[in-house]
Amino acid sequence: MKWFDLASCKGKDNTMFFGNENGNVPSDVARKVKRICSECPVSFECLNFAIENEEQYGIWGGLTAKERKSIIKTYGKISANDIRKIVTINVREVSS
Repeated sequence: MKWFDLASCKGKDNTMFFGNENGNVPSDVARKVKRICSECPVSFECLNFAIENEEQYGIWGGLTAKERKSIIKTYGKISANDIRKIVTINVREVSS
C-alpha cells in the first residue's frame, strides 16, 4: 500500500485541491481543503511528495503552491517535517 492510498483526500473532487485552470484555489475552498489535510494521516508524506517533485499547483499536505514556494524561497529545499515546524512557529507568533 502506498501513502496516497491512505490519504483523506482520496476519492474527493480534485478541483477542490487544484482549483481552476490557472491553479487558483478560492480561499473558502482552500480552508475546507486545509481542514481535510489537517486530519490526514499522511499529510507529511503528501507535503514531502510536493516538495521533492516541485509541484507547482494545488494544495499538498495542507499548503498551497504559493505557501510552499514562499517557504522554500526563504529556507531552501527542506523536508516536510522542517516546514511543519516553521508553519507551527509562524502560527504561534501570529496568534500571540
